[in-house]
Amino acid sequence: MTDEEFLLLDIKNRAETLYNYFIKVIDVDYPERRRQSTLEFVINDSKEINGRAWCEIEKDHIEINRGVINLYYSYFSQVLEYQKNEFLKKIMPNVDENQIEEFSYEMVIFENQQVNCIDNKVVNSDIAKMLEMFVSRFIILHELGHIFDGHCFFLSKIEKEFSYMPMYFEEENDEDEKIALDFRTLEMDADAFAVTQSIVHVVYLYENFESEVQIKSIEPIDLFYWWSFAIRSHFLVCEDKFNDHQYKKSMKHLPSLSRWNLNITIAYEIIENSMLDKDLKKKIHERLISGAKNGECVYNEIKYTNYNWINEIQNNKMDKEYVDEVNANWKKIRDELDKYSSFLYNSKCKE
Repeated sequence: MTDEEFLLLDIKNRAETLYNYFIKVIDVDYPERRRQSTLEFVINDSKEINGRAWCEIEKDHIEINRGVINLYYSYFSQVLEYQKNEFLKKIMPNVDENQIEEFSYEMVIFENQQVNCIDNKVVNSDIAKMLEMFVSRFIILHELGHIFDGHCFFLSKIEKEFSYMPMYFEEENDEDEKIALDFRTLEMDADAFAVTQSIVHVVYLYENFESEVQIKSIEPIDLFYWWSFAIRSHFLVCEDKFNDHQYKKSMKHLPSLSRWNLNITIAYEIIENSMLDKDLKKKIHERLISGAKNGECVYNEIKYTNYNWINEIQNNKMDKEYVDEVNANWKKIRDELDKYSSFLYNSKCKE
């Protein structure tokens, strides 16, 4: 099985597993809100990195474009190859760069009082797959957020043509500003659903590292670094691809910079409010920050850009205005959404 075939099968299996997991949660905790529905998950043969979700009475739908897998796995493979080359340049400064690109190296791993050598190509392939899985899991969870938080049915009551939620951008049009604001609000809610479930999953992987993670070259705490690296890279790719820097009343999504900042803030809060040890929380926060920063540094070096989310978001009055507007709108539509949600909104911490 090729890497692409593996990732295609993995994302399909993960979507179905996650969907069934939430159905079981609803059956136990909110049985009165259960719909007799099943999931139809489709991977479209498209290079775009979009996805969408919509609901019918007896069937929920998620479509993900193949580009979600190809683009991110290709990018993360490029990142790890770049880092390998930079490492070898430092220890072999007199070797030609073209030769460096052909080289690999072996890592020495001490395990069970034995010494094992692992080729960096194998390690890099495994890490690239893990990073792509972090991103694709986030995207799937975002779409599941639209389904289980009642967004699709909510929008269909406003206007039939809005019965599905695209994760990323479509052609701009003269959308009614109220509808555009509702879209931005629902996108924030879907992101909150995705990051909440994502970071909880990383904690699970951390606590079950030996049985769940097969990458020998990293430590359990590194999972938080790589998760942050992956999701920050995801929003950087989107910011670059969709050129979504401007804040406009007609936009259906907050800019990627704003979305990332909201997501990392939620991740901090989840860790802070968890039952984890205080010292471990501090280490996790440090890994989340360093992963995001290094994700930016590598992206800037490879793509010749100059992203710096912390500097960009500080004193950004436009961002504060739009985020405050979304939060205020969230409070207005929460009760209406609660009619369609599979969960109880009043039991969630989303504000």
